[in-house]
Amino acid sequence: MFSDYYLVGISIGGPSYGDDVTEAEGLAIICTDRSVQVYLPETDGAHTLKDYVLQDTYELTEEQYEAIENLIDREKLCAVEVAENDGCQDGRFYTLGFYDDDRNSVGCYGGYEPLQNEEEFWSIYNEVCNNASLDKAEVIRDKWIYEALLSEYGDDFPVAAGVYSTQEYVMIGESDLWMLSDEDAMDDDWYCDYAVTDLDGDGYFEICKCMTYNNGPVTRLKIYEVTENGRMTAIDTGLLDDYPDLTVGHYSEPIEISRDDTGKPLYYVCNFVSNGIEGAEHHYGLMYIEDDALHFDEIPDEDMKLTGEKVTLGWFSEVTPDNVYASYKTFVNEG
Repeated sequence: MFSDYYLVGISIGGPSYGDDVTEAEGLAIICTDRSVQVYLPETDGAHTLKDYVLQDTYELTEEQYEAIENLIDREKLCAVEVAENDGCQDGRFYTLGFYDDDRNSVGCYGGYEPLQNEEEFWSIYNEVCNNASLDKAEVIRDKWIYEALLSEYGDDFPVAAGVYSTQEYVMIGESDLWMLSDEDAMDDDWYCDYAVTDLDGDGYFEICKCMTYNNGPVTRLKIYEVTENGRMTAIDTGLLDDYPDLTVGHYSEPIEISRDDTGKPLYYVCNFVSNGIEGAEHHYGLMYIEDDALHFDEIPDEDMKLTGEKVTLGWFSEVTPDNVYASYKTFVNEG
């Protein structure tokens, strides 16, 4: 069913001219060998498109590729008849639509590669140049692939413990669940940082959301974990004053680790408790996840039994696939 190339996305970026940045279209395409190729535009001094330069290549799994084929069959992709020519091996022109959570189109991109002529390029360019940024397009892409996988597998969506690639689609696909909402942030003095973790060590990654008011140090902490059937669920984080404060000023020091008799990781962290005009009290203890709930047990320094292990949390404020991946690499110490 596939021709050699299908456009599946766009990037918006481009060369800088003095203080101005001119937007230009980039391409992300799925090939019949299940590779995804990402091209960026090359322009001349007159700001006109010269060529596309291959920037990166990554592979889809067989399951992801089949899910995309099934979406085409279900007309999630818009198929338009065109006359056969050298660029249209099967006589069809495909367009991929990106949709937001309310099913509103936020971009519709398509065509065969190479583009047939300059007129076709500018037609497509004019459709997309006012749409999503590269980061936004990447988030939409991951959400779309996540939706494709859910459509394919439903409640049997297989998510393996410790495998990041599929869990990224879940984290991005369910990001509306864990991103800062209007309910969380009552005014503009709240800001939010996120980090990918595996605090309970079960191989299913969590998103820690640390909300800080007016530069802290007192924070609100919420945690959401990927499940084995491809969803995210909230971890019970208790009452406001029981939240450990994992970040101050978008950063946190490496966290020391203890372990219980079963080997479960226990994290030695601080909980700042507001004390009105006198500031904040420092309460130190062990944080851990048990029975889908976050626990924080205060403990005197002399009773601590540290293992010498430490873990660093990689915080980010803008939700993009690259930032989520970098945070994961930081936590597993591969950064």
